[in-house]
Amino acid sequence: MRLLFSLLISMSTVSAFGQFILPILDDSLVPKHEIIISGVGDYSGSSLLNSMSDKLLFGGEISDQIKNASFDKQGVINRFGINLKGEIEYRNTAASLFKKYDLGYGIRAAYYNLGGVLYPKDMFGLAFYGNASYSGQTADFSGTSFSFYSFQKVGFSLIDKKSNGSVTLNFINLSNYSAARVDVGTIYQSMGSDSLNLNLDASFRNATGSSFSKGVGLCLDGDIRLPLKGSNEKTNYLQLLVKNVGFALMNNPARTVVIDTNFNTTGLTFDELINANGLLKPGFNSLDSLQISDPSSSNWVLLPGMIQVTKLVEPYSKRRLQEFYGFRILLTRAYIPMVFVGADARIGKGVHIGVNGSYGGFTDFMLGMYSYGKIGGWTLGIGSENILGFFTNKAYGQAISLRLRCGF
Repeated sequence: MRLLFSLLISMSTVSAFGQFILPILDDSLVPKHEIIISGVGDYSGSSLLNSMSDKLLFGGEISDQIKNASFDKQGVINRFGINLKGEIEYRNTAASLFKKYDLGYGIRAAYYNLGGVLYPKDMFGLAFYGNASYSGQTADFSGTSFSFYSFQKVGFSLIDKKSNGSVTLNFINLSNYSAARVDVGTIYQSMGSDSLNLNLDASFRNATGSSFSKGVGLCLDGDIRLPLKGSNEKTNYLQLLVKNVGFALMNNPARTVVIDTNFNTTGLTFDELINANGLLKPGFNSLDSLQISDPSSSNWVLLPGMIQVTKLVEPYSKRRLQEFYGFRILLTRAYIPMVFVGADARIGKGVHIGVNGSYGGFTDFMLGMYSYGKIGGWTLGIGSENILGFFTNKAYGQAISLRLRCGF
């Protein structure tokens, strides 16, 4: 069932986005025209088991057994993120722009959802067990941060026919954005549960407005191929892939809420109960005591850009086994730099399979697999960076990547 959901998510966000480890095989026989459709669906965490994340994302009862299993896996600092992306691209290398024989063009459209949360163990405990479980002790959720972006883009590419690299300028529509950060956050409840102390320094920021478009902007994508010479072998390429480096200007200033408070409360006294004093006094507003402010805010936001360096696989190499490796950086707080290494095997004419291992991202260690096949002008690749997630609830997420290409 989880596999079905992941496939549906991936297919509903169709794209040609080569961000994940599913290799863009460096095809030396580039057709004059190409249509590329691909999609990525991924959710993963450093300590949240699939038995719980599946319930949070797709619905279902979260039993005490499920909560306890994930709570036992929580570290000092934990991460969780979700990526849903889709893109379709048309590439024309028959044309020669600006009277330059080596310069073709492309047009692409894409849709992105990206969210991530960074949190300490006590935040998980407060969220799923409540503050009563911390009676007589201080729960510390300092350092918690959250961000979510939803945007679409349409771009025009210049393509280098020699290397098949490209540079793309994209117009951005921002449909949703929110972010939160807790610099200091502690809560103490006495053993008798008759007093509570909250120390909080936090901020929240989100796009406003009821329309689908919350703002517009620009971003750059780049695909640069650097040749790698090998002995008695056709030249391979090192790919520098840059995505979504840019910004969006919101139609309205972002709503920003800042809380900086040390809030104390004790049990109600007899006088407060009888005479309606203190917390029961008419007109008392507990939110006022939290010192919530709404300062002015800028109306621009940086997009979660990505940089990836990968050694590409040559599909027409005489070698049956090729290596690939690289690293990836995603500009969001919950994502740590990822490194990966893998092997690609040619098992038949136009058919490849590969395996890879990685460390980093929203999770820690992952094992991935992919397959790639070519028939005539059609090629299809399907893979997963986190293959174990399809087979066990004790894994930390699932991922799937699809790439369909038609050359003519």
